[in-house]
Amino acid sequence: MTWFAVRPAGPEDVDAVLDLWQTAAENDSRPADTRDAVLAVLQRDPDALLLAVHDTELLGSLIAGWDGWRAHLYRLAVLGCVPTTG
Repeated sequence: MTWFAVRPAGPEDVDAVLDLWQTAAENDSRPADTRDAVLAVLQRDPDALLLAVHDTELLGSLIAGWDGWRAHLYRLAVLGCVPTTG
């Protein structure tokens, strides 16, 4: 049974991603996240922001980068609950 799918984010997901980061990510010592900054990531690399979704619910996000030699993972945020089935 698959509980969630992983897919790239699109511009229509930006508000939900910002809400997730506000809820699930550590933001105390970071500059404020903005819609424009997330849209810039999507424009620069459309596959960099990955989302874990269940139906229409956003469960997690990850920004992934590749410099041609090594991968980097940034901004992992996951909700602390598991969706129920049925």
